[in-house]
Amino acid sequence: MAALHDPQYHFVLRDQKSGNGGPNQELREITHEVKNAVWQRTLNLPGNAAFTLMRDSPVLAQLDYMQQHIEIYREDANGVEKVFRGKIVQPDYGPVDVVVLCWDYLAFFQRVRVDYYLNNKRKRYSRKKIGFIVDDLFKRSIDDSSIVAFVKKGKIQNPKGDDDDTFIKTGNHFGIGGLQDLLTVFYDLAEMSMSNTDNTVVLEVDESNKFNFYRDRRADKDTIALTFPGTIREYGYMEGWGNTVNDLATLVRNDKKPTSKQQKTVKLQSGRAGIDNMRKLQSATQLGTFLGISKGTKNKGKKVLALHRLAKAARRVDRLVTMSPHQGVFTQFPGTFELGHNLYIHIKKDDGGQMAQYMKLLSVVCGWSADLGETVQMGFREKEVPD
Repeated sequence: MAALHDPQYHFVLRDQKSGNGGPNQELREITHEVKNAVWQRTLNLPGNAAFTLMRDSPVLAQLDYMQQHIEIYREDANGVEKVFRGKIVQPDYGPVDVVVLCWDYLAFFQRVRVDYYLNNKRKRYSRKKIGFIVDDLFKRSIDDSSIVAFVKKGKIQNPKGDDDDTFIKTGNHFGIGGLQDLLTVFYDLAEMSMSNTDNTVVLEVDESNKFNFYRDRRADKDTIALTFPGTIREYGYMEGWGNTVNDLATLVRNDKKPTSKQQKTVKLQSGRAGIDNMRKLQSATQLGTFLGISKGTKNKGKKVLALHRLAKAARRVDRLVTMSPHQGVFTQFPGTFELGHNLYIHIKKDDGGQMAQYMKLLSVVCGWSADLGETVQMGFREKEVPD
């Protein structure tokens, strides 16, 4: 590739292999025809990209949607990194230009075999380790959709509790009791694995086209300096974002087996070792979970869990922090840091206070224009527990 000014982007099209539809030989680089672009990646959720061509661009006639693969490279003074890989999906024609939508490979996995998760095979997934469910759904995804047939099984691990000993399992009524978002099957499983733990569960299709589900890939990184005032241009908050996602699939264990006159209840799991039946009641993003409903517990159990969630929400501020660094600050992603890693943030607030802590990187959104350069927004999960 030719030398580029800093920062710059490359857009490369590849054809697909005739056998399994995977990325094959490079067809052409279309950078000179791309006017602007945007791409985003979010931890354990589908990623997408879009780029703009003029209506009279000769590249339009060469695009083969849902067949050709695309790779987006970002180059700065520190080197070249591949920031997006997937397929071109469909065009959106405007009066003078055309926006081409692209999906990453994980996006295709979020759209297959939902029926097994919700209805037909629900009992198959009750009281099972999370890794078993992910493995089974991966195999069914490959069988069901030829578009991801080129992806091979990589590492699929079973998440554990904070004791780093006991495997997390689903409850007997997992998969029922609420309205399920049809496009977030694997995301739900990842969130369940992180609920009430310090785990950083990562779902990905890696560079070698392997499907991985890591139980914990946390890491503290200081390779990028994020300070305000300083390298951060602006920042903001989305209050209460994490509470509805990461705290409502409460980790529980069964009480001792009751006598015939006793009511069977559940007790909250506190992370102690040696508990054999550590489980999640149901999916973290199900409507039933939001309402504190579980068909696996009696009324007393429901009250205990609801009280626990209310007490925890009252003690902890859990926010999504968005930050926009100045041009030239954001660099080497992926490479020196990844989604799910903890980056060090230092912010001096207007009221004289300050925030200095590691925050988990959840999302990256980049916009690029050949004329104006690059803008970046990063999303972090902040967790503060008052003394």
